[in-house]
Amino acid sequence: MPAKTSQSSPKRKLLFTVLMLLIPILFFVLLEAGLRLVGYGSSYPLVRKDKIFNQQRYVVNRDVAKRYFSLAENRAPEAAEDFFDIRKESKSLRVICLGGSTTAGFPYEINATFPFQLQYRLHDALFDHKVEVINLGISAVNSYTVLDLLPEVLALEPDVLVVYMGHNEFYGAHGVGSTQFISNNRDLTLAYFKIRQLRVVQLMQQIIGGLRSMTGSGESATKSGTLMQRMAADQSIRYDSEKFNIAVQNYRENLIDIVKAAKAENVPIFLSNLVSNLKDQPPFVSAFSDDLDDFTRKKCDALLLEGRQFLEAGEPEKAAGVFSRVALLDSSAADLFYYRGQSKLALGDSLGAFQDFSKSRDLDMLRFRAPSEFNDVIEQVAMNENVPLIDMEKVFRAASGQGIPGKELFLEHLHPKFDGYQLMAQSFMSAMREVQ
Repeated sequence: MPAKTSQSSPKRKLLFTVLMLLIPILFFVLLEAGLRLVGYGSSYPLVRKDKIFNQQRYVVNRDVAKRYFSLAENRAPEAAEDFFDIRKESKSLRVICLGGSTTAGFPYEINATFPFQLQYRLHDALFDHKVEVINLGISAVNSYTVLDLLPEVLALEPDVLVVYMGHNEFYGAHGVGSTQFISNNRDLTLAYFKIRQLRVVQLMQQIIGGLRSMTGSGESATKSGTLMQRMAADQSIRYDSEKFNIAVQNYRENLIDIVKAAKAENVPIFLSNLVSNLKDQPPFVSAFSDDLDDFTRKKCDALLLEGRQFLEAGEPEKAAGVFSRVALLDSSAADLFYYRGQSKLALGDSLGAFQDFSKSRDLDMLRFRAPSEFNDVIEQVAMNENVPLIDMEKVFRAASGQGIPGKELFLEHLHPKFDGYQLMAQSFMSAMREVQ
């Protein structure tokens, strides 16, 4: 008898272990079922069906961005409720525009956005076709969101995809410096998007978002400012740092997958490089190298101040000389290149000024404007995948005084004025004409 008891003991232990493991799994299964039963949460589909003008149509789900944000109620950005036919007509052109707030048309209403203006131009050119330009631009999202939405986008049978995205890669949802962040690892982030459909996960996110809002540790240290300002968790991301390089690499891989997915469905895709305010936007956060000793840092600060005083006094040549002395000591500060660019511009060296302003944007550690590396990625992907590329940077430079984009085309650091959105619409229209 004792021998029999000793033999059955391991079996009991195994059964007990299995039951202990199954109990939490069963709990979450029952919780998930209960949450779905009471109607909690949503899979937040890209579109829904609704009756518009007495006809069933697709309507873009304004809440679709809730997939990507763990924010307090009504704090997530919303998509525009564009509507379009469920069944495409025989002579129709369906264009879907993807990207962040610039694609959405911030801060304007419908008729100023580049997708709306593009529709007007296409309708005028293709008067015998039904033209549908659907604006899926959403503020504070980046390439992760576009890639995740793409299967649903392609299911809508687009004839053309237009992609303008990249400024939100650091602080948009799941960017490396964002409050809405899971992991630097791209595979883990993409896997998270799949389990995000579970209501249990949505409940946990809502609880976490509420707690963050109450404690002030959520969207940012301050409650004021734009959504992107509140989402900027790491406000000092140095050029060529680990975080910087991870953002560039994740953007590259996401963009490649986006293009390949479109090509696999034989849907033409148009890419555009990125533009921002260079001439009239000082850096948000500037700093000299961390390796600089205190004495040299103070000397650089004093020289930078001296150079700015010469600029304000209308002596750009003296200012340029002082800024060159600073550059010999340390060339890490975005402020240095911005004000040196101002001095070069005053001296008539527009090319040198453009180069310095571009360098200032790249070194700006609060990364609301995409650095040059992102345009390099876009151009490389377009070339390698043989898809059309709109050189929006060239377009904006040609329309800017002294060839440097500034406040004549931009409202602030990166959102165009009406004339800027008009340029974008015309550029996409011209590109589509060329590939017909």
